[in-house]
Amino acid sequence: MALTTNNPVERDGNTYDLLSVNLALSPMWKPDGVGVSIAVRLIPYRNADAGPERLSDEARAVVYGDATVDAASDLDLAAFLVAIEAAGQAFINAKGL
Repeated sequence: MALTTNNPVERDGNTYDLLSVNLALSPMWKPDGVGVSIAVRLIPYRNADAGPERLSDEARAVVYGDATVDAASDLDLAAFLVAIEAAGQAFINAKGL
């Protein structure tokens, strides 16, 4: 999966404008429901002539201990959670899980 960044890395005359994504979601069992913690690691890369070239030393990380709580004051995070839930539900429905 490749996402395009609006904050590319420039190095040695090359532009690393793509991001590979490592996304981890973990349920948080609480007395009043289920929350989710999220860890995202994004590695900048570019499509070079010899294949993808990544900059692991420029990796970006975002971590939310309880994203469901943080989403109440972070509209971008709230939209991200809604999109993940919708995509996950569509996959479950399509696969009959």
